[in-house]
Order: sequence, then structure tokens, then C-alpha cells
Amino acid sequence: MTVRRKKDHSPALTPQGFRSRAGRRLIETVLGPIHELTPSAMDDQGSEVVWFEGGLKITGSFPDKKRLLDSALEDIANFFEALHLLHGVAQPSELILDRTLEEEEHKILVSKSGVKIVAADVEGVRRSLAWIQAEMCKWGGPGLPRGEHHRKACIKTRLSRCFFGPINRPPGNHDELMDDINYYPDAYLNRLAHDGVNALWLTIKFRDSVPSKLFPEFAPDSERRLSKLRETVTRCARYGIRVFVFCIEPECLPLDSPILARHPELRGHVIDFQAAFCTSSKLGKAYLVEASKTLFKKVPDLGGMIVIPVGERFTQCSSIALPESGTTNEACNCPRCSLRSPHDVLSETLEGLRSGMNSANPKAELIAWPYGQLIMWGKKATLESATRIPKGVILQHNFESGGTNQQLGKPRPLCDYWLSVVGPSPVFRETAQAATANGNRMSAKLQVGCSHENATVPFVPVPGLLYSKYQALHKLGVSAVMQSWYFGTYPSLMTRAAGLLSFSPLPKTEDDFLLQLAQPVWGDESHSVVKAWKLFRLSYENYPSTHLFGYYGPVQDGVVWPLHLIPRNRPLAPTWKLGYPASGDYLADCLSSEFQLKEVVTLCAHMAALWKEGLGHLQEAYMASAPTRSRQFEWNVARAVGLQFESASEIMRFYLIREKLAETTGTPALHLLDEMESIVSREIARRLEMIELCKAEPTLGFHSEAEGFKFSSGQIRSGLGKLKGPLIREFAQVRESAINQEALFPHYTGKGARNPLVFERSSESPSWSSLDNFLTQNSPISGKPLRATPWSASPLKFSPLRVRFQASLQRNAVVINIEAMAPDAPASALDAWIPRVIVDIEPRRLHPRIQFSVDAQGNKTTLIDDGYLMIAQLPFRTHWRQNPKEWSASLSIPLRSARLGRDNSLFRFNLRVQNFQRATNECHELSWARRRPLQPRQAWDDGNPATDYDWARLDVQ
Repeated sequence: MTVRRKKDHSPALTPQGFRSRAGRRLIETVLGPIHELTPSAMDDQGSEVVWFEGGLKITGSFPDKKRLLDSALEDIANFFEALHLLHGVAQPSELILDRTLEEEEHKILVSKSGVKIVAADVEGVRRSLAWIQAEMCKWGGPGLPRGEHHRKACIKTRLSRCFFGPINRPPGNHDELMDDINYYPDAYLNRLAHDGVNALWLTIKFRDSVPSKLFPEFAPDSERRLSKLRETVTRCARYGIRVFVFCIEPECLPLDSPILARHPELRGHVIDFQAAFCTSSKLGKAYLVEASKTLFKKVPDLGGMIVIPVGERFTQCSSIALPESGTTNEACNCPRCSLRSPHDVLSETLEGLRSGMNSANPKAELIAWPYGQLIMWGKKATLESATRIPKGVILQHNFESGGTNQQLGKPRPLCDYWLSVVGPSPVFRETAQAATANGNRMSAKLQVGCSHENATVPFVPVPGLLYSKYQALHKLGVSAVMQSWYFGTYPSLMTRAAGLLSFSPLPKTEDDFLLQLAQPVWGDESHSVVKAWKLFRLSYENYPSTHLFGYYGPVQDGVVWPLHLIPRNRPLAPTWKLGYPASGDYLADCLSSEFQLKEVVTLCAHMAALWKEGLGHLQEAYMASAPTRSRQFEWNVARAVGLQFESASEIMRFYLIREKLAETTGTPALHLLDEMESIVSREIARRLEMIELCKAEPTLGFHSEAEGFKFSSGQIRSGLGKLKGPLIREFAQVRESAINQEALFPHYTGKGARNPLVFERSSESPSWSSLDNFLTQNSPISGKPLRATPWSASPLKFSPLRVRFQASLQRNAVVINIEAMAPDAPASALDAWIPRVIVDIEPRRLHPRIQFSVDAQGNKTTLIDDGYLMIAQLPFRTHWRQNPKEWSASLSIPLRSARLGRDNSLFRFNLRVQNFQRATNECHELSWARRRPLQPRQAWDDGNPATDYDWARLDVQ
């Protein structure tokens, strides 16, 4: 029998109204055919497969008042029509109702006389019809394996996010509920249904979307928003997909809010200019119930709500950092919540949301996702919190946060957003066990398609990693999964894999699963594809396990990075945002204190080499099979990922060689320059290849959270000029210096530093230095760099502080004494400012800065890397003394804490004194090195590595 290759039977998309040409290109590309049959010889397994050459016709009735099955029945009819199978005699496919089965559970009984589909609900039938299509694609024709096939949904809630939907946050701030664009075309929803997705989430704010009798000023445009939400819910329901709202509620209130003036009991814990929305107050409780009840009453078929109550923004009084122990919350200044356990406050908040929601819709699901609870509350309190979640609330935690990954013989601490790491973390495991023992369902926050590791491709083809993750989910009894953040939502083999893995029975081995996943698309060549995927997994597991590498490193957009032979210390751009200059050469931004540059180079080299080996097997399969669009797409994406890994590996190696070059001259330096030039040549060739791939696959380079392209064929071509022009001149200049036996980069190594600050080892009083570089910063800082001005130009309303400091080396510690005076200022003016001392130390080149700080209240902190991980505080001693018109402070930082010693006695350093005024939200800063702050980059704030430091030296002689 000859099977014709099917054309795309999905309804045509109408990308009218999408916001940009890029959006139209994406929507035209994303919806490839659901399945593509390929001509293949019949397998000699006729005894196991029943062939339905005339197709199947649906017989029997099934309860479906809302006619939700129409889309699935139309889809399978289109499937058979596209295969030209409806011209013969179609055999019956009977639908049988069995209410003893669970939701989505189904049995498919295949015999020569036809097919029987047994299910308890419409969604069980939908999953059966999708299984039939996938099996026929697997067999290369209208064949189904004889016997009973029983599948049960273990992961009952499978949440993704609409790939096309705007994210409604700066800088775009586009609210999909306030326009007339359909972000959910039928063909897209149909593909998601085939991939097993049964829920999508979108973002709302109560104060924008939910009208309130308690607070009439809320949500003036609620009817427009809720009308669009109802329309979206109805549209998605036709494909068995529920809609969840995602929110961070209740929002805090500004101190000058008219609501607080009318209802002072809502004023909870106060931080700066904001007050927590106090849910211990009677009115606060009432609002939670009212808002959730109103929302689910006005949108009656809404599937549920995901709420982050702790760890993302300031919300209610338990959303702050907690002390280590205690039944009351000493860290809270709310007159009510400070007397209560934070667990009780959080539980009561969630119960208010749940009770209001379920009074309107008993079937709706509330998922509580305390995203940063581990960071804010610590492990002990996080685990206890899991036992205190109200009944009926689903607890969700990040699958990897709080765990470690062993790489190069060392444990590497992890937060979230890891696809390359299997998990789960001990914290997730223990919270899951606690929640399920308490009678709550547990949900896992995963990244299925791609992650911050590499979000500029539609997916990373490593389904073997998902197999291991879902094995753990099944063992822990996890019944819900949030598959993505803003990225990782693209329908692909990875979303299809997650759908398959959400049902039991799981395939017995990873190989069995990968073969099952590959066969519908790759047919006879599936074994080669499985070999490729296994190597891709091994490759991806070498992704450096520091979140900074994903946030700032070269994997995602290295193909448009310039290369700098002469060091500039230019910062790296955030990978998840647009609007920043191209990344520079300060690789410390993408490293962590846990990693050395040479370790990252080693891991990237392994990653690139193993991926290339896997591509060899995938190419073998691609060349031996018919050229379908699905195969071409998977092949091109895998090639693009391979180019990204090679480019990242070579970029990191380029700068590792530059580190050696900085300490070399003469003939050895010339050899190093030859090696670096060969890297540039290979990089140019890779970028030319990526240009062609971008033309073939317009989704490449698009980052869903950035809502734009981090690279494109035009951007790559534009960047090539920087590799061919200025860089060539730099090589010529450095070669000449090497031949002349000159020090190559004295400004970079510190060897050319003039008058570095010396930490003197002396019994006498060290000399005094002044802080005379002045900055004024208003929050939020604008996107333009701030200019440093002389301190005498201070706009302070009283005479500026006169600050001087001493630097000394005492025993095994650097000691810094600071004196600040404001002789002409009235005491009342000085008291309005909160002083803080910050010491920034870059212990060695390309090592992330270490920051030590103390304020007038004696609060002291250390910051390593970006502070995102819960790394133990480094010990140092402080002393603070304050009078009406002057204050003094002293910091004694052990050399071990500062990572300093004889082998790196020359280092970069800065001392800053900040004065923060609550009344104006201004921060005035005096510093030793003249800073030129940059547009904030989250992890590194406004830091500018090119200007924020000057050279210092330990007197270790």
C-alpha cells in the first residue's frame, strides 16, 4: 500500500492584527502540520497491527452538551481525508461511556472489527483520537496495534502559556485583554491539544480587571477585559484547554494611597514608600474573597488561578524576609501580623482566595506558587509552610531551587529555570512529600521546551531529560505541572514529550520512550534520531550550572557578540531583554564565585563536541528520509543549537587565551594571537551559516520574554563587520607590541596603575584619602548613564558631607575607617538621611565582585555574584558611631572573605558612601573611584565594570 505524504490539514491561520512583521512571520511558521506521514514499507508485523484502509467512522453517542468534541472529530476527519482514506469502507470507531474511569482516562480496544473508545468524559475521547493519529503516523499508514491500550492522566493539570500572547509588563505593557487580536487561533490550539496541553495561563491584576464594591475605584475597564477573557476561555475550551489567570496578589499600596487614608486598617508592614495589604484585617480578608468570587462569577468557566503570594513582589505582610525562628514575625512592623505566625497569615490569605473562587466555581483550581519563599523565608520555614497550605489549594514549587548539580567534581548551587538539570532538589522533594501527606495536590514549575539557558530557539531537543524529570514527578505523586514561563511554550517535540509523559503507564526505559516519541515523525529512521537525542542530552548536561551564564552568557546571542582583543571591561547585556548595547568582554558578569573561567570553557567545549556528534546521527536520519517540513524544522533547530554551543565555546576560549596573552609577550604571545585569529575565522564561518538558518527558520533568535529578536540574519550580518574591521586592526597593533617585547595590556593587568591605593601594614596611622566623586540617583534610574560630577556640585539642601577614609592591612584583614562630617548642616537635616557604607572588591580579573556593606542601624550584608542564591554570608566586623553632625564607621574584612592574598595582592577596589532620603527617594553617593552607572541589569544593578573600580594593593611585603 502506498501512503501519500499528507499536506497540512490544519485550518489556515489569519495573522491579521498581529503587532509586527516579526509576529506575522512567527505565526506563519509555528504551526507546521500536526503529523506528517511518510511513505514507508509495511512492517512485517501484520499479526500485531490492524489496518484500516478506509479510515474509521465514529459511531455511538457520547454526552457532550457543549459540543466540545466537535473540534476533535473534525480534526480526525480531516486527518483521514488528507490521507485519502475515506474513499473506501470506513470501519466503526465506537464511543463508549464508562463513568468508573477518571477524568481523561481512556481505553482503546483495537480489533479487526473496529475500534472501541471507552472514557468517562469528553477529554478522554479527545486524548484517544489524538493517540490514534499518532499511532498511524508511527506505523506509516492507517494501522493500529491490536489489543487494549489503557492510559491514565497522572499529571492532571498541564499548564503552558500562549506563545503569541504579549506579556503585559515593561517596556511593552501590552494587555491582551484590552485589544481585539485573537492570540489563540484554532490550528494552534489544536496542536496544543495533540501535545497534551490542557491549560494556558495569562496575566491579570485584580485592580485592573476585577470590579469591587469595597473599592469602587478599582478596574474601570473591567467589562472590556472580562469580556475578552470570557471569549478566550470559550475559544480554548473547544480544544479541551482551560484558561488560568496568573497574578501576584494582593498588591501592596503606596503610603499616599487614598485607600489607606480611608481604611488605615489595611496598612500592613511598611517598606520605604509602600505598605503591605494587610490580610489580617477584616476588610483585607473580605476583599480577597470578593475579588476572587467576582472574577470567577463573571468568567464562569475560568479554569483556575495561579498566585505568587511570597517571594516575587511585596504583597501582604508575610511576603517579607523572615527571622530564623519564632511563632511571631519579629521582622514585621504591622501591628496585627507581627503578633501572628507568618504561616497563619499566608494560609489565611490563600484560604480567602480559594473560598471566594470556589464559591463561584467549585471545580476551579488555585495554585499557590511561593516563587522566592526559599530565599525570603529559608529552608526550614519553607518546609513548614508546605504543611500549612489550606485544603483544596495546590502547592507549587520550582523543581530545581535549593538543589545542587555536580559538575567537574564540584557541587554547583541551583535556583530555578533549569532544563539541563534533572532534579528534583531536596527542597522540592520534601515540600512535595509534606503537601501530599497533608492532603494537598502538588505542582512542579518546570521548563519543558527551553529555558533561560537558551531561550532564543523555539525548543532544545533533549527529551531524555524530560523522561527523567517526569519519572521523578510520578514517584512523588505530583499531579500538576506549569511547563513554562514566558519562554519554552513553542509547540514542539518537547511539548509533545511532556504530554506523553503525563500519562501512565510510563515507558519502561528512556530508550523505549524516545523511540515512541520519534516514530510518528521519523518513521524508519527513528533509531538514528534516538541516538542523536541521547547525545544531545549528554551535551546539554554540561551546560554550566550557574544561572548567571544563562542570564548574561554567550549561548543565547553569542552569534552577534563582538570580540575584543584589547580589554575594555565592557559589561554583558541581559539575555532576556532588548534595548542594551551589544555584550562586551567582562565575562565576570556571566560567571559566579563557584566557577572559574577555565571550568566554563571546559564544560562549553564538552557541550559543543557532544552536540556535534549527535548532529551526525540526526543528519544521517534526515538525509535518509523524505524531506517533510517537520523533519526539516527539527533538523534546522538542532543545527542552530549546535552553532550556538560552538560559538559560546569559542567566545569563552577566546577570552581565556586573552588572559594568558595579558601575561605574555614576544614569540609565545604571537602563537597565542595566531590561535585567537583562527577562532575569529571559524566564528565568521559559523555566523554565515546561522544567517542561512535564520532565513529558513524565522523563529530563530526570537526571545519570548524580550518580545523580540536577540539575533536575526540582518543583525548577524551587521555584526560581522566588527569581526572583519576593527578586530583586524587590533590584532596588528597587539602583534607589534608583542614583537617589541612590550607589556600588552598594562591598563587591564594593573601593572600600569598610577598611585594605586595601598592597604598599608604599619603600626603608624595610615594616610587619609577623600571620597570626592558625587552622584545623585533617583529611583528608578533612567536608561541613560549617569554622569559623575565633583562633590562640590552637590544639590543637597545642606552642606555636603565631607568624607575621608583610611585603608590598612592589619593581621589577616583589610581595615577601612571612614569619617563623615557635615559641619554646616542642622542636626534635623542630617537625621533625614540614612547613611550606608559599601566596599566593592574585585579580587582577581574576571572574578565577580564581592560586596560588603553596613548602615547606620548596624545592618551588615555581603553580596557574592548577584545574591540570587542563598550563599552563606561572609564574615567581617563593623563598628559605627554617630553624633548629630558626624559619624564614623569601620569595617574589618578578613582576607579570606575578600578572596585576597599574596597571589593577588593587586586588585580592583571601590569605597562608596550612600545617603538615602526616604522623603524624596533619592540616593546621594560619594565614591573613591568615579562611577558611570549603567542602565540597571537586575543581577548587576547599575554597575559598570569599566569605571566602578580603581586599583588597590596589599602591603604584603
